[in-house]
Amino acid sequence: MKGGDLPAPFIVKSFITAGAILLFVFLATPADAERGQSSYKQGRDLEARQNYEAAYEAYQGAYDANPRNTQYRAALTRIRFLAAASKVHRATLLQQAGKLAEAVTLFEQAVKIDPSSPIASQQVINTRNMIQQARGDHVARAAQSEPGLSPDILDA
Repeated sequence: MKGGDLPAPFIVKSFITAGAILLFVFLATPADAERGQSSYKQGRDLEARQNYEAAYEAYQGAYDANPRNTQYRAALTRIRFLAAASKVHRATLLQQAGKLAEAVTLFEQAVKIDPSSPIASQQVINTRNMIQQARGDHVARAAQSEPGLSPDILDA
């Protein structure tokens, strides 16, 4: 054997390893593409039914499967505003019903979907203030009913 020659078993193992890697890449790519296409179709159906929050999730799944697909990216960008607006609407109804903790969670989700939404951002702040105010009112009422205890003790 000369100094630069590789043993035949090494070359065979190299070809087998390279072949296995290529096979894995070719098998994995169609699965992602199929998953992305399936999620995209589901998103289109949900969007047609005006279920914007679920459509956003489906489009997000398609985009995650294939971020280079401009069709998926465009759909995700298009639906972003509507999904956030839908969450803001549901959160507002919860806020009006006095379910402030649930409302702030939905407002935060709306901000996560569309960070450029000034309404969602402002309502997160407003709802948190409402929660703090409700806690403060509770402490104040307790202090009035228990005159012997200091507000600091009641607050604890």
